[in-house]
Amino acid sequence: MANALYFWDREFGTGGNLGDQYYMDMAWSGLLETKAFAKQYASPTYAEQEKNRIKTTIINFEKSGTNECNTN
Repeated sequence: MANALYFWDREFGTGGNLGDQYYMDMAWSGLLETKAFAKQYASPTYAEQEKNRIKTTIINFEKSGTNECNTN
C-alpha cells in the first residue's frame, strides 16, 4: 500500500518527495481501529510512540487541505 501511495503521489501529487516513512504511515489510514494496527508492535512503549506518530501524520494530512484527488 505504501508503494502504491508513493507511485500515485509521484505521478499526481507532490512528486513523491515526502519520504518513505510518510507513505508507510499513510498506508495505515482507514485501519486505525483494527486489531492489526493495535497489535503491530510487541513493545507497548514503542507501540504507543509509533501509533502516535502514525496518527499525527494522518491527522496532519487531513488538516492540510491537500487531500483532494486532483489529476489536473
